Amino acid sequence: MQLTVSKDKSAYEGRYRITGDDIEYWNDTDFTSNGTFIDGVLCHAGMMLYRQ
Repeated sequence: MQLTVSKDKSAYEGRYRITGDDIEYWNDTDFTSNGTFIDGVLCHAGMMLYRQ
C-alpha cells in the first residue's frame, strides 16, 4: 500500500483542548468535535481510534 500525502495547506485553521481524558476540537468554521481517551485509545462517535 502506498501512502500519498498532499503538499497543499489545510483549508481550515483549528485548535484543540485536552482536559483530563477528554479532547475538544474546533476550527474557524465553528465545526466542533470531541472524544475521550480510554486506556490510550481515542473514543469518538462510536469509533475506537488506535495509534499506529
